Amino acid sequence: MKELNPVLLKELRQRFRSYRSSLVVLLYLLVLGGFSLGFIYLNWRGSPGFFQPGSSREIFIVLSMAQLGLLAFVVPGLTAGVISGERERQTLNVLLTTDLNPLSIVTSKLVSACSFTALLLFATLPLYSLVFMYGGMAPGQIMGVLGFFLISMFLFAAIGVACSTYFKRTGVSTVSTYGIVFFIVAGTGFLAAFIYQLYQYQARISMLNMLETPMVVQILQDVTRC
Repeated sequence: MKELNPVLLKELRQRFRSYRSSLVVLLYLLVLGGFSLGFIYLNWRGSPGFFQPGSSREIFIVLSMAQLGLLAFVVPGLTAGVISGERERQTLNVLLTTDLNPLSIVTSKLVSACSFTALLLFATLPLYSLVFMYGGMAPGQIMGVLGFFLISMFLFAAIGVACSTYFKRTGVSTVSTYGIVFFIVAGTGFLAAFIYQLYQYQARISMLNMLETPMVVQILQDVTRC
């Protein structure tokens, strides 16, 4: 039986057995849960006694956007120093002298960071019960958003590991990783907003055309009668 990659095994033990990991999970859930509950309180304090069906959709959107923002903040911090940190501690040359090839070392660092981030994602699933409590969202939509988060997590982690491999200093690697991730998140958000506004504009034009069509038909009928 083939043994597990020793670098991956060491990284997993350091990630999951330290008290800081439990503290990160706790803070992550407190921030995300507090943000969601705060939004619910501010949104419904002026309208007690009844529930609007569209509010569950708003909760889902706010919770998902907060989740994506936290991922963009946490994942680069976990991966931006995985290789440059070994270089600064002068232990990278020791790893390179072992039987492991560079690809195995980088993959082990990446899998370890993604495993811990996946734990954060799955730990937040009970928060989505706030959406199911009021209805309006299907479980398939929750799973689709979770899949999107997993892909985004892998992308952010890959960027962090790439910057950590390229730059020799952890500080430079961290700043570069956050800059690239911010550019991707802000750029895609701006593009999504632009496409949404374009879609809304086309929808308004179509609605105006539909409202104007009966008047044109009436004019044509009047001309025909004359």
